[in-house]
Amino acid sequence: MNESLASPDSPAELRRSPFWGYSDLLLFFGLAIAAVVVMIIGLRILLTFLPGWRPSEELIALPAQFMLYLLLYGVLWLIIRIKYGQPVWPSLGWSRSRIPAWQAILGGCVLSLLVGFLGAALHTPQIHSPFEKFLQTPVWMGIFGVFAVFIGPLAEEVIFRGFLQPLLSRDLGIAAGISITALLFGLLHGPEYSGAWQYVALIAFAGACFGWVRFRGQSIIPAALMHAGFNAVFFFAAIAQSSLKT
Repeated sequence: MNESLASPDSPAELRRSPFWGYSDLLLFFGLAIAAVVVMIIGLRILLTFLPGWRPSEELIALPAQFMLYLLLYGVLWLIIRIKYGQPVWPSLGWSRSRIPAWQAILGGCVLSLLVGFLGAALHTPQIHSPFEKFLQTPVWMGIFGVFAVFIGPLAEEVIFRGFLQPLLSRDLGIAAGISITALLFGLLHGPEYSGAWQYVALIAFAGACFGWVRFRGQSIIPAALMHAGFNAVFFFAAIAQSSLKT
C-alpha cells in the first residue's frame, strides 16, 4: 500500500518498524519548540505578577528542564498512543535487552574515561559549565546528581535513541541512523559549552556509542544505563574538582 494513502492506524502503517514517520518527527519538533516558548512566556508572566521575587538560576533551570522533558514525553505519548493506538514504552524500545545491565553501566564509565583522554588530545578548552552552580551546596548537588545520572539520560535516550534513531535507521541504514542521531545529539548540547567544536565532537562520539548499544541490545535500556554511567563519572569528577578548589 502506498504510504501516502495509508491511514495512521492501518495494518500497512503499523507493520513498519518503527511505525511513525517524518511527519510525526516534524510534529514532535514543532510541539517541542512551542513548549519551550510557552514555558518562557509563562515564566515572564510569573515574574511580572511577582515583581519582588528573584529566583536563583538553580531554582529555574532544573524544574524548567524537568518540565520540558515531561512535555516532550507528552508529545511522544500523543503521537504513539493517541495517533497510532500503540503502547508508548515498548514502541520506543523499552524491552528486554541482549546486553546485561552491569555491562552497559561499566561501558558508560569506561567511555567517560576514553572521552576524557580524547578531550585532552583535542586540547579541549576549559569552559565553565552552566551546571557548576549546582555543586555549591549539598542540597543542590544531590538534586542535580539525581537529574544528571537518572532523569536526564532516560529522557534523552527516549527522544534520541528511542524515537529519532530507529526512524532514520529504517530508511537510511543503521550506520547513518546512528551517526546522524549522534551528530544532532552533540549539536544540541553545544550551547552548554559555548559551541566549542571539541565538546560537540566528543558528545557526538558518546552519542554514537549509545546508539550502537541501543542497536546491539535492541533496547533503549542499555543505552540509558550506559548514558547514566557516563554522566555519573563526570558528575563525581566535577564534585572532586569543586572540592579541590575550596
